[in-house]
Amino acid sequence: MREPGAPVAPAGCVACGRVAARPLYEVNGFAIVGCACGLARTVLPPGFDPASIYTEDYFHGGHPDGYADYTASGEELRHEFRRILAALRTHVPGGSLIEIGCAYGYFLDEAAAQFRTLGVEISDHAREVCLGRGLDAIAEATPEALAARGPFDAAVMLDVLEHMPDPGVTLDALHGAMRPGGQLVLSTGDFASAIARGMGKHWRLMTPPQHLWFFSPATVTALLRRHGFRVHTVEHPWKLVPVALALYQASRYVGGQDLIRRLMPPGRIPINLFDAMRVIATHIPDDDAGYLRPYALAARHARGRVLDLACGLGGGTRLLAASATTVVGVEGDPGVFARATARPAGGNVRFDATAPTAFHDPEGFDQVVVLDPLGGITDLDLVIVRALAALRPTGLLVTTPAAQPLAARYGLVEVDRDDASIAWRRA
Repeated sequence: MREPGAPVAPAGCVACGRVAARPLYEVNGFAIVGCACGLARTVLPPGFDPASIYTEDYFHGGHPDGYADYTASGEELRHEFRRILAALRTHVPGGSLIEIGCAYGYFLDEAAAQFRTLGVEISDHAREVCLGRGLDAIAEATPEALAARGPFDAAVMLDVLEHMPDPGVTLDALHGAMRPGGQLVLSTGDFASAIARGMGKHWRLMTPPQHLWFFSPATVTALLRRHGFRVHTVEHPWKLVPVALALYQASRYVGGQDLIRRLMPPGRIPINLFDAMRVIATHIPDDDAGYLRPYALAARHARGRVLDLACGLGGGTRLLAASATTVVGVEGDPGVFARATARPAGGNVRFDATAPTAFHDPEGFDQVVVLDPLGGITDLDLVIVRALAALRPTGLLVTTPAAQPLAARYGLVEVDRDDASIAWRRA
């Protein structure tokens, strides 16, 4: 199962944006490097086309990391897809659904009773199978193609995220084509699992160049957050796997793949090595009311010059601009910053990708807001110190209640509060 298109892999980490990485392993002739945030990735040579992997052979025993016979395992795969569909329908009962990496369309078949469906499949062979079976399937998840068929209430990416050269491209296209509150369900390996860490380069999912990214719950959550999705469920469920597929992939290590492919033993087997996760996330619109709610108190007190630190998608920054003379929104995550600046803003709003520039503004600020809507601040103590340095002597600092234990340390006196934020001034 594969993603649409074959964009060039980004130079840096898709979860946190860092470029620096340390070498981890060499597998199948490809370097695997790790980011400080915990995400690992495959370094692809120039000109390498991952799409070349997903030919008919990939689905019918011609690739050691592929399927023994996708068609022969169809009923077993459908049984597992029904289980995944049941988990999805606890959050969205019906509507319009898109599956990225739909292969032969078996999940789409199972979903058709409750959803209008669209499949996206980069493999020409697999897509032709879908079309031959009367399914709606396209080659690429471009914004234009999805807009023509959306909006979608649900999106599915099963064992596909790790295959994508640049998953952010597809996630952005999905976000733009989904309804507010729509649900995204995906499955991928868990690089933070005990078995992955213990086996290292010999982990069963360490299969470059088929797998390009190796996520953990934290890094997949960060990736989705950067592209407008809020994770609410991470689980490591048991899976009912076709016996033939389990034996075929296990025989990579002991030999005998050709024999398994010829015999194709029937049936399915429950497997859980706790190294594969299912993630469900909610589509968050840029102006989501829940996202803006913590800004209500700050907006009541906004005046003069306001600094909004870790401003996320910028909805709160724009809200503050209605009362303030000037608002500077600072967001250090490149992906989130790009989304924030892509939307129109008033003449009194400015976005800055570099926090030190704002901290050292010689004019200072009448209000500094530290609400961190997307959860990117890791050292709140340090941010409070810098925020106070940027604040004028009579200015207000607005934080979430998480900063309350730091108030006495920095001589802060509470001025106002609601259930989502607190306004402080210096004693």
